[in-house]
Amino acid sequence: MAGEEAHLDAAIGRYSPQVAATARAGLKKLRARFPGARQLVYERRQSLPIGFAPAERGSAVFSLVLYPRWVRFFFLEGVVIDDPDGRLEGAGSQVRSIRVDEHAAILDDPYIRGLMAQALKVAGADLKAGRGQVVLKSMIGASRASARLFRAEARNAAQKGCPTGVTRIPHPGSPGRRIPATPIRVPG
Repeated sequence: MAGEEAHLDAAIGRYSPQVAATARAGLKKLRARFPGARQLVYERRQSLPIGFAPAERGSAVFSLVLYPRWVRFFFLEGVVIDDPDGRLEGAGSQVRSIRVDEHAAILDDPYIRGLMAQALKVAGADLKAGRGQVVLKSMIGASRASARLFRAEARNAAQKGCPTGVTRIPHPGSPGRRIPATPIRVPG
């Protein structure tokens, strides 16, 4: 398992067994349906959003978000989706969501699949082409000290020819600023 996937799995494991099982079931279905999507992971104190975005660039179209007691599936441009049955929840100016049931069966519902197809069409996104990689966008517990440690380990690993397995990407809200990554030790 790659470093990013291992970190995501560990982050999911910090939730209750029921929430973790629901999230893993949902991820399995979404990864099978959208094999090329970049999975953008934003670890927060009270939630774990996992966005599904086009492989090369662009923002997420959907996200699966873990909360302490449940999991929700978000349509990030949900306001423009035609939802005649009114099954999507939310009254904001952009996002709509639906609660994910225990085995993520809601993601197999033909109505919800139709809404997904609409969202992809509106976004003009293809989530089937690509490598399907996990990208850590932000992590809890990342401090300056851990960032220094990460950089030192990355330099040492680079000198030895070992990849660190962590992608650090600037946070969209702060151009040019890097979010420090939690160090992942590479055996070697």
